[in-house]
Amino acid sequence: MRTSLLLILAVLTVGTAHATPPTADDHARAGAEALAKKKANVALVEFVLAFAADSRPERLLGVAQALEASKQKAAAIELYERVLATGQGVTAATAQERLIALGAMKPVAPTTLSLTVMPPGAEVFLDGAAVGRAPLGVQTIVPGTHRIELRLPGYQAFAQEILAAAGQQIALVVTLVPGASGTAPVTAPPVTAPPVTAPVAAPPSLTPAVPAASTGLAGAWFGAAYSENTARQKRSLTMKLAGQGQQVTGELFLTSTTLLPAHKRAQCAGATELTTTTRFRARYSGSAETGTLYAEAPAIAACSCEGHCSAEDGFSLAIRLSPRGSVMAGEDYFFQRYDGGAVPALIARSLDGGAMAGSWTVHVSGVAGRGKATLKGAAGELGGSMTLARSVQIQSWRKNECGGKDTADATFRYKVSGDGDTAIDLEFKGDKWETCSCAEGACASAAAAAGIDDETAYWTLDGNHIVGSKVLLVRD
Repeated sequence: MRTSLLLILAVLTVGTAHATPPTADDHARAGAEALAKKKANVALVEFVLAFAADSRPERLLGVAQALEASKQKAAAIELYERVLATGQGVTAATAQERLIALGAMKPVAPTTLSLTVMPPGAEVFLDGAAVGRAPLGVQTIVPGTHRIELRLPGYQAFAQEILAAAGQQIALVVTLVPGASGTAPVTAPPVTAPPVTAPVAAPPSLTPAVPAASTGLAGAWFGAAYSENTARQKRSLTMKLAGQGQQVTGELFLTSTTLLPAHKRAQCAGATELTTTTRFRARYSGSAETGTLYAEAPAIAACSCEGHCSAEDGFSLAIRLSPRGSVMAGEDYFFQRYDGGAVPALIARSLDGGAMAGSWTVHVSGVAGRGKATLKGAAGELGGSMTLARSVQIQSWRKNECGGKDTADATFRYKVSGDGDTAIDLEFKGDKWETCSCAEGACASAAAAAGIDDETAYWTLDGNHIVGSKVLLVRD
């Protein structure tokens, strides 16, 4: 059937160029009516004729649907895959849904796009079609290449291509350039996802140009929450800092998208989500390694439905700046450097224990000093071991086993394991010590109390950090 079907399509495509009415639309309508009446064979003929006259993907989708209805699963899957490869809007999305339903494709997280524009109010065009005004809430898009255009009176038009992989969550932040709106659009470099199997060397646009010691925190950063993007709320951050030492200040923008209650949707042109961008004054206080980042004086910078947005509260974060200077690890958020253009499409790489294999230096919140980890694994899994020197409180009645001290100074060994995808469930298990300042009983008690909580961690885009709210691993 597969060979004969392809021959029919090829012959009809070439041999009906001189066809007279009925048109492709007529055949497509007849095919849809026959399919609705469960006349699969009639529908197949009509959709093949429609495709022969007009070879657009939606015509091929009709043929695939008729094949599926006539129980020709293998042939239907082949054509669905051809439709999906076109990456064209709803047509490709429908093909993907059918492939998943037929068991020919694993379910994937939706591919989404959100857009924040300064100043707000620009008209947004996606693949040539108007989709609303910025800021643009989370939109589900089909994997593939898309073109975004922005137009706002008094500002130069803006255009950018994005290459979206299945399951990506793309958050773009664009600042428009004042000028005549009728001039040629400012075209930004394409946005593409970093390959998850690439060498660990950082992409050029993410690599600090100078060592952290001289750069400090100055520059452009983008951030995400460790509990990134629940079903009801999504949050992303961008920040630009300037200065050195104790004089590091700048601006931080936090964009959050929440579901609108049903009774408010009519007031927001039927939108189901509300996107709010809050601007903060950013200020850092601390050393070159650790300190506090303050987000103060919040004000609404953009709102997708005027009058319904509330500014986020100000906050502060205890942070650690990685020795490489390209990552800031905070309690609730982590930040990565970028080149100040479009924010990268992904917040982190997918777990790949093979590419993550090697030696890492470990920093644990609340623990003085640094540990060492040796990691190994394969795609989708991570294993290894870690040693960490630390002081652990012991029971008061064991002081005599520690020379009168109430702490045991020891080097502990942990087993490290991880699974997941972009968000890695990281575990540290250990009840053993290698060296210890106390007697065996006190050391065993200290080991039992020296556990490290499980983490949701992320492997950063530069390939050289694994970051969680309590731990930071830096590749040696």
